[in-house]
Amino acid sequence: MAKQSIDIGSAANDGTGSNLRVGGGIINDNFNEIYTALGDGSSIDQNRLRNLAGGIGIDTTLVGNTLTFDIDSTVLTETSTDTLTNKSIDLATNTLTGTTAQFNTALSGDDFATLSGVEVLTSKTLTTATLGGKLINDSGDMELEPVTANLVIRGDGSSLDGRITLNCDANTHGQTITAQPHSSGQTNTMLLPKGGNSTLVSEIATQTLTNKTLDSPIINTPTGDVVSLSGFQTLT
Repeated sequence: MAKQSIDIGSAANDGTGSNLRVGGGIINDNFNEIYTALGDGSSIDQNRLRNLAGGIGIDTTLVGNTLTFDIDSTVLTETSTDTLTNKSIDLATNTLTGTTAQFNTALSGDDFATLSGVEVLTSKTLTTATLGGKLINDSGDMELEPVTANLVIRGDGSSLDGRITLNCDANTHGQTITAQPHSSGQTNTMLLPKGGNSTLVSEIATQTLTNKTLDSPIINTPTGDVVSLSGFQTLT
């Protein structure tokens, strides 16, 4: 109900205004409404706050005239360190920041290769790759297994032919296998000698040939003072 007021009249004992009984009834009605709302026996203080119940993740504490709101561990803040479980982050509208090591920790079972890190890649395919520097295998062996059974060493496209250099153990000199120049217009196949301890001979070096057959040879200069012929031979 609306608050009721006692009519006090215009002057004392002028016979106007509410009589004592009516005034007492108005007072009782007003206080009855207050105590019905607050509860009988309540202590009313104009400076005292009533306790407010918290909600999910929010706790409230009332001490004297101070009402404190606290958030618990279920509420995330900008600076808190939390663990999210069964959550999805839309990367189209969010940005994840951190180091590669941090992402490696966050994503179990997967590793990231970095531009400056030393990584071991297994079962990976490099398409049109450009490799710089030296390729080193700590085991001492390096195996190449071309899919087409040919390992192609290309020239530079203008002046240098394809070549392979085999260095000595000190890497101070070595032997170079060089392709024929473009002007020859031919592709040849060089067969390496078979048999144990086979050695390629040089065109200009002095070497000894053993168990070799010379087909229609042309000998310009004898190699000694005496030429011995066995059986019937014809010299031309």
